Amino acid sequence: MFLKIISTRRGASATEYGLFVGLIAIAILLTVTSTGQHISTLFGVTANALNGTASSQSSTTPAPVPTEDINGIPVPVLPPQDESCAKDNMSQATADILNSWAGGEIRSISDWCQLTSLNFSNRGLTYIPPEIGQVSLLRSLNLSDNQITEIPKEIAYISGLQGLIVQRNEIATIAPEIGHLTWLRSITLNNNNLSTVPSSLGSLIRIETLDFAGNHLTTLFPDIDNLEQTLQNLHIENNDLRSLPEAMTRLDNISYLFLKNNPNLVVTDTQCAYLKRLPNLDEIPDSCS
Repeated sequence: MFLKIISTRRGASATEYGLFVGLIAIAILLTVTSTGQHISTLFGVTANALNGTASSQSSTTPAPVPTEDINGIPVPVLPPQDESCAKDNMSQATADILNSWAGGEIRSISDWCQLTSLNFSNRGLTYIPPEIGQVSLLRSLNLSDNQITEIPKEIAYISGLQGLIVQRNEIATIAPEIGHLTWLRSITLNNNNLSTVPSSLGSLIRIETLDFAGNHLTTLFPDIDNLEQTLQNLHIENNDLRSLPEAMTRLDNISYLFLKNNPNLVVTDTQCAYLKRLPNLDEIPDSCS
């Protein structure tokens, strides 16, 4: 339009023509600048929105909790070390029962809750109270040289227990729930009254030592080969074993096997060959040809 005006004005000077051209250039520049600022602002708002969404997602989405270790073995949930059973689990009545069981040794609720090792050997105890399951941070439990007759199911609540020693008692029964103690590395139950052990022992995926010497066992649990990756020491001497489970020949990591004084034990040829390959066997059964 400006050009049309200029062309229709006869006699317009070069100065006027230059002025109109300059005005057009300024108008174009202002338009481009304004549009550029608007686009830049729009991009900035969009980028901030995207960053905010990403930050929100990263802050509200928790990291996945591993459920298996590097070998694919399920990892049980352990109680945190700072857990207070005084708040969630243990009452004063429970603490009183445990104190009475402990022979009058007074411990506060806080003391019981923070125990990681408990040695009540040679105390004249005749039972393990169900309340022991509330001492949830225990890692080692020694109840040797008492007159205890059974391992109760409530022991399974001590989920991080690693060492259980109840030797030289009167144990005749082990609750099958013991198989839930998948952090156990050692069970010492020698010189008791066991005639059988629960098959759930095959679930103790970290067990290294089983000691059932000096009992009345006639055989072991059939799926003992579930322990082939970890079991190193097996004490089954001085029992009344009549046979061994066939799966036992798959225990390739056994370092020490104590088998003597089982006069009625009969083993197969395959088992005999396996026993002769072991690095540390105290005695070859008489039935081995």
